[in-house]
Amino acid sequence: FADFDNDGDTDVFLRAAHGPAHFLFRNEVGAERSWLRVSLEGRASGPEAHGAVVRLVTSAGTLTKVKAGGSGFLSQSDPRLLFGLGDDAAAQSLSVRWPSGREQTFPGPKAGQSIHLVEGEPEWTVVTERRFALPEPEDGTDRALRLTRLTRDRTLPSLGLRPVGGSPVPKLDAGPALVNLWATWCIPCRTEMPELDRLARERGVRVVGLSVDEEASPAELAAFRESVGVSYPLAQVDPKRLGALFPEGRVQVPLTLVLDERGRVVEAFAGWTREARRRLDELYPKG
Repeated sequence: FADFDNDGDTDVFLRAAHGPAHFLFRNEVGAERSWLRVSLEGRASGPEAHGAVVRLVTSAGTLTKVKAGGSGFLSQSDPRLLFGLGDDAAAQSLSVRWPSGREQTFPGPKAGQSIHLVEGEPEWTVVTERRFALPEPEDGTDRALRLTRLTRDRTLPSLGLRPVGGSPVPKLDAGPALVNLWATWCIPCRTEMPELDRLARERGVRVVGLSVDEEASPAELAAFRESVGVSYPLAQVDPKRLGALFPEGRVQVPLTLVLDERGRVVEAFAGWTREARRRLDELYPKG
C-alpha cells in the first residue's frame, strides 16, 4: 500500500503469488478530500523510527497510525503515514510517541501537504513531493494485444501469406478490414468464425482469416474451412513469420484485429465475447 502518484490517497501494488504478473491499482476514491502525509526520522529511536505512534486530532475524532517495518511476507508498505482529513482545512493537533519513550505534540498542520518530523526537533519541515499521473488502465484492445508484437496505429508486418482453399491472397494494407487469427486446434475459433462470416454476409464487412497453424497441410486447412462453413477469404501465415506476431512462439488465438482504411490496427478482440459482439455491432450497425 502506497501513494504512488503522491495525490493524497493510497494505491495498491500486487505481486501475483504464481506467475510473473504485477498489478498496480490506482485509487481515485475521495481524491478531492483533504489529507496530510507525515514522515518520521528517529534519533534515540533509530533512524527509521519503527513503532512510533502518530495521533492526529481532527473534527471527526483522533486518527492513529503506527509506523511499521513490514506489512506481510516479503512486503513493505509506504513508510510515510497518510491521514485522510475529510473536509478539514487543517488538523487540530499532532502528537508523536517515539519508540524511545519521548512524546512530542505539535500545532495542527494544514491539510494537503507532506511534513517531516525529526525526533527531538521542535518544528516539522515541509517536504516538496512531485505529483504525477499514473498510466490509464488498459482497455480491451490493450489486453488483447499485450501478448503480441502488435501495437495500435501500426500496420501488420510482412507475414508471407499463403492462400487456403482457393482464396486469393488478401491485401491487408488497403482498406478497412477485420482480420481474424485462427488455428485448426483452436476450439473457440469454431464458434467465432461463423459469427464473423455472418457479419461479413449481412453487413458487408470485409473479413480476412489468417491461420497460424505451423504444421497443418493445405488439405487440412481447407477441410477445416469446410467444417466451420465460412465464405470469407482465408490465408496461412508463413510459420517462419509467426515470430513477427507473437514473441517466443507463444501463439494466442483467437484474436481479431480491426484495421482502418490504411491497414493500421485500431482495435482488437481476444475471442468472441459479449463485449466483442457489442463493439462490433457499434462499428458495423445493421442496415
